[in-house]
Amino acid sequence: MRKMIPANQGEFLQKLYVKGNGDVNGLLNIANLVDANGHQRFIEGDITFEEITGVSKVYGKRSLSGSHLMIVACPKIDDETVLSNITLAYLDDIPQWIKDKIIPVASTLVSNFSVVCFNETASSTQSMPVYLRKTSEHLYIVIGSITATDDRYTRIVFDLLIDSEAGE
Repeated sequence: MRKMIPANQGEFLQKLYVKGNGDVNGLLNIANLVDANGHQRFIEGDITFEEITGVSKVYGKRSLSGSHLMIVACPKIDDETVLSNITLAYLDDIPQWIKDKIIPVASTLVSNFSVVCFNETASSTQSMPVYLRKTSEHLYIVIGSITATDDRYTRIVFDLLIDSEAGE
């Protein structure tokens, strides 16, 4: 399904330009929108998980939509798996210009929170801290610590506003 928006909508779009033309109905394919620096503003890709014993990937995607970078990682953690400060995934395939706009709030920490991990029937839960970290070389997701008491599933979501001006 093509993502389309009316070509004459919004102040934000006035700061963007489009490679090529819209379709015959005056709609623009947002995949073609680039900012004043020539950067595509709508991109997406898969997240590759590190090989960790007892952890498997259920889902993992990243997507830039205008000025919001969404990162979604859904691991399955096997029963009795013990994890402590383990890197779940490196996000090194995110373009450097996007990574440059992500500013850690303290040392390498960009964001942190606890997620609820549930079993397949959602009849029991555990919490687990997760972190998004950034160094000069890497952007990566870290699982803080958990000792799984059942097969556990969770959804880790980071929604980052990477800039406020389309042309910067």
